[in-house]
Amino acid sequence: MTIPATGRLLCSAGIPAIYVNDNFGQWRSDAKSLIARCVDSSCAGKPFVEQLRPDDEDYLHLKPVHSAFQTPLEILFQYLGATTLILTGHATNSCIICTALDANMRNFGPYVPFDGSAARSRHEHTRAIEYIKEMTCASVILSARLRVDASRAANDKTKA
Repeated sequence: MTIPATGRLLCSAGIPAIYVNDNFGQWRSDAKSLIARCVDSSCAGKPFVEQLRPDDEDYLHLKPVHSAFQTPLEILFQYLGATTLILTGHATNSCIICTALDANMRNFGPYVPFDGSAARSRHEHTRAIEYIKEMTCASVILSARLRVDASRAANDKTKA
C-alpha cells in the first residue's frame, strides 16, 4: 500500500502540515522520541510510519486524548491564521470524529478525505465518515480532489 506524502502535498500548496499523535499514556514523552520509537527496526509499523514521517518544516504535537484540540493546536491555528482544516489519520471512528466535532464547534471548516483515514474495519470507517458528514458539516471528499481544494485554500490564505 502506498501512502501519499500528505505533509509534502500540503506544503507544496503553501499549507502547513500539523501532526498530532497520541502520547500512549507516556506522560514524559516527546514527539521526536515517539517518531524515533516508531521507525526503530523492531517496530512492526516502521514501513508505514516512514511514509508519513514529518519533515523539519512540519508541526508536531502530542495529545493525551482523542481530539487534536486537547493540545496547544488552537493557539497555533491563530498564529497561522488558519480557518480551514484537512483532517487525516487514524482512527476515523475516534480521533478524526472527535477532532472534526471540536473543529466544527470552533467554526473551522474541516475537510475529511474519505481515503485519508482508517479504522479497524471498513464498516467502522464508513459509519464514522457518515457521522462526520451529518454532525460536523465537514466536506468529505476523495484525496485526489484535495489537490484542487488545497490550491484554492492556499489562494484564499486559509491554512490547515
